[in-house]
Amino acid sequence: MDKEYKYRKRWSLMSFKKGCIYMVISTVLAFFFISPIYAYQLKALLPGADEVRPWQPRGETESYVGEELYNLINGGAEIFLEYGFTEAVAQEYSREDSSFRLTIYRMGNAEAAFGIYSLNRMRKPLLPGIGDEGVGEDNYLCFWQGSYYVTVEAFPLERELEESLRRLASLVSARIGEHASLPHTLDVLPQKNRIDRSECLVKGLLGVSALLYISDKDIFQLSPQGAGVYGEYQFPGEKVKLFIARYTTPDKAEEVWQRLQEALNEKEGFIPRGEIDRISLWQKEENFYAALKTAHAVALVVGAVDKAHAIALLQQIK
Repeated sequence: MDKEYKYRKRWSLMSFKKGCIYMVISTVLAFFFISPIYAYQLKALLPGADEVRPWQPRGETESYVGEELYNLINGGAEIFLEYGFTEAVAQEYSREDSSFRLTIYRMGNAEAAFGIYSLNRMRKPLLPGIGDEGVGEDNYLCFWQGSYYVTVEAFPLERELEESLRRLASLVSARIGEHASLPHTLDVLPQKNRIDRSECLVKGLLGVSALLYISDKDIFQLSPQGAGVYGEYQFPGEKVKLFIARYTTPDKAEEVWQRLQEALNEKEGFIPRGEIDRISLWQKEENFYAALKTAHAVALVVGAVDKAHAIALLQQIK
């Protein structure tokens, strides 16, 4: 009986070790073989020389996977990784003394692609017919389509290059093919008084801080249990910001609610102003901050001069 037990134990240990070795080998093979396949598929979205004449590709196509993105946009890679960046390709095109750079980012899904786009559109003029939505002016444009985020930037700053940028973007859009609708996550934002195209989808601390700074600490802890949405609202005489973080469990929402209240109570210059209809209020100089917790969400209004506007906005949240 003891021999049989020892044999089974030894066999189980060997099986476990073999399984671990198999997982390591699989991961290594995936990195060296699957990643290049994805990069090749991404390169296929780049327009060729015949399609962009008189422009011509200059230099080799650059490919970036995962944290290699730091080599492309050092200082800006973190927020792409926060949203779920997977890989990118970049290609420069030139003509005489002018050039432009096309960069195609593949994100983890369409929601992530819209998210990174939403932070960068900044209410620039719309570009009809390019991607699921695109914006641009002068020497720069960007658009999102399906799980892709695309940018085109021209050098030097020449207004007459706009048409070339749009033509290149249209070629890439046609090659991508896939499309997506706006993420349903945005549906929690109240519609009344909302400024068109102010909506943003947020995945983590960097996204939150880019839109409204509260603390260096990760108060809202959006990943992996939550998602955040942001919008701006126009009221008579002022514009206010609304951020809503949603969570999968009431316990997580309660934990974040306690952390947010603590942060605002301790923040220099913030004076607690009590509670109205379950909405907690703080004042800093002339501006009011208002917060509300529901079963699965924590909402915060920032920068309302008239507290009635902040309260009215939060009362629309279900």
